[in-house]
Formats: sequence, C-alpha cells, structure tokens
Amino acid sequence: MAKREKFIVIVAILALLGYGATFLFSGGGGDKGRKASASKTSQVKDSAAELAELRKNIEESQTKVGKAKPEALAVYVVANSDAPFPQDPFYYRVKVEEPEETKAVEEEIPTPSIALFYTGFIQIGAKRIAIINNLEYEVGDDVAATGFLLKSIHQDRVEIVSREGTFTSLIPYVEEGL
Repeated sequence: MAKREKFIVIVAILALLGYGATFLFSGGGGDKGRKASASKTSQVKDSAAELAELRKNIEESQTKVGKAKPEALAVYVVANSDAPFPQDPFYYRVKVEEPEETKAVEEEIPTPSIALFYTGFIQIGAKRIAIINNLEYEVGDDVAATGFLLKSIHQDRVEIVSREGTFTSLIPYVEEGL
C-alpha cells in the first residue's frame, strides 16, 4: 500500500475507535431504554404546558393585529395593487432643452429626394449620436451614399447639409414600431 492509502485506513480506524469509546462511556447500553421512557412522560407533560402557552400567545397576537389600524399609505398601496399602469413604468423620455437660437424652425422644410429616417437619439454627456437608416452618426459625419453631411443633432430632428453647403434639410424623429 502507498503512504496515502495507509494514512486513510489509519484515520478510519481511529474514527471508529473514537465513536465506540464515546458510545461506551456515555451510557449507551443497558438502563438507557428505561431512563428514556421515564423522561418521555415528563417531557409530554412539559410539552403540553408549552403548547397551551404558545396557543395563548397566538390568540393574544391575533387580537392585537385585529385591533391595529393600518397606515394610510399601506391601505392605498393594497387598494391600487391590482390597477394596471397607465404607461410602461420603465420607459421615460427625457426632454432636453434646446438653446433659443435652435428653437426657431422654418415652416417650409425642404427634404432630399432620398428616403432618410431618423429613428434614434443618444446623448452621453456632451456627445450626441443620431441613428439614421439604422446607422449611427455624429455631427460632421457623411450620411451614407447621399452626398450629405450631418450638421446638427437634436432630440426631435437632425439637420443635414449638402457637401457644397447649398442645400439644408431637417429630418424629423420617427418612432419605429408605433
């Protein structure tokens, strides 16, 4: 046998010897059965008294709870827990204030002959990103295959300009799937 196997066998034998000694010296045989039956009757009497006291405590708690009046907030929450939400509680749209000079928008807005759809707006700090035709653009980027540059990004519209700077157009924000 290897050293490891010998060590495991010795530990197992010592554990068995320890268990046997504990059983032998703790009164594991003989009168234990008679002593246990005598102690069981006293335990039954004690447990009956404990059970009666426990039932008394339960009744007292139930009467206290029945007399207590709930807070107004708790009543309101329970009463409105079944009501449906008027809107999705996880969706909110933050209104970004635009500077005064950008609030003035022309009534007649010329549009390019190419179909462009502004469907997303992301703002992280001062950086703004627009999603046009499912592609992400920043200010100054070329709008793919259109001959236009992205001039400005707003929450409700984007402004594009031709590369020559002669033609400017606004594209309004459209929500997909609504």
